[in-house]
Amino acid sequence: DMTVLLWTGVAVIGGVGAVLRFVVDRAVAARASGSFPVGTLVVNLSGAILLGLVTAVGGGMIRDLVVREVPKVFSGTLYASVALVAAVAAALLALAGHPEMGMGSAILLAGVLAVAARRFGWVLPAATDLRPRIPHRRRG
Repeated sequence: DMTVLLWTGVAVIGGVGAVLRFVVDRAVAARASGSFPVGTLVVNLSGAILLGLVTAVGGGMIRDLVVREVPKVFSGTLYASVALVAAVAAALLALAGHPEMGMGSAILLAGVLAVAARRFGWVLPAATDLRPRIPHRRRG
């Protein structure tokens, strides 16, 4: 049954995530000094940013596929970069104790950056071929 398989997958991935969260928290806390829970901060901040990025990019890809377009994240636009900046802003403000301001500023920041990117033609740089070029010798 697909439901059993789905729930089993969710349980396994959740378990792996919980173990990784614990390992990262302990590793960061072991290197930090003082009473501030730096490990918890790192885990929560990275998790919030990752969730924001996955939600934004995943939702955009689903929309693009439904309307039968190439997902914009693959077209060199700033789509994922805008989502990352907004997620970082939301996470930092939420950690500072202002989750509502974080959500509002993330929405505003993402909107402004996306409109500016469209208006001014901002795109990500194209992939570069980094293989060494070997000059061809002419036969004489």
